[in-house]
Amino acid sequence: MLSKDDAKKKRERRHSPYAWACPLCGKACHGSGGQAAHQSWHLKKEGFPGGEWGDLVERAQARRTES
Repeated sequence: MLSKDDAKKKRERRHSPYAWACPLCGKACHGSGGQAAHQSWHLKKEGFPGGEWGDLVERAQARRTES
């Protein structure tokens, strides 16, 4: 059992080694539901509600290489 002092300490937040990291913003998402929700959020934000995730990532990478 944890001591009282150990129980009061804040736990370190670490990304799971199985987490998916977004190539656009670096956010770690857990599970396929989290990944799909995050991808659809980016698609809506960029104005591609029915668009393809791969196309959006390619455009973002092309923008980075231009600048």
